[in-house]
Amino acid sequence: MRQLLVFILIPCGLVWWFWGRTLEPAKVVHAQLEAIGQHDYQKAYGYLSTDTKRRLSFESFQEMVQKSPVVANNYTSEFLSRTMDHNRATFSGNVRSFNSEKVAVTYVLMKEGDRWVIQEFHF
Repeated sequence: MRQLLVFILIPCGLVWWFWGRTLEPAKVVHAQLEAIGQHDYQKAYGYLSTDTKRRLSFESFQEMVQKSPVVANNYTSEFLSRTMDHNRATFSGNVRSFNSEKVAVTYVLMKEGDRWVIQEFHF
C-alpha cells in the first residue's frame, strides 16, 4: 500500500510542479483574451512584448483579432499543451466563443524584465 501511495504521489507532484510553473504566463494569456472579449484592444495590445509591438502596429493587431470572430468574441479557453524552457513558455489549445465555436491557438511568451509578455500568437 505504501509503495502504491508513493507511486501515485510522485508523478502527481511532478505534474503539479510543472503545471504550477506555467500559472504566471498563463495569467497573461487569459488576461489578454479577457481584454479582447471585452473589445478593449488597447489593453490586449499592452500584453505584447516590446519587440512584437515594433513589428505589429496596434491597428494591425486589432484587425487581426477582428478577423477571427471566435477570438474577438471569446468566452473561454483551454491550454492543455504547455511547455517551459527557461524564460520562454509555449501554450497551445483552443478558444471558444459563446456559441461554442472553437479555434486552435498558440501563444509563445517570454520574460521581459520581471514580467511575462506575449512574443508570438497564432489563431
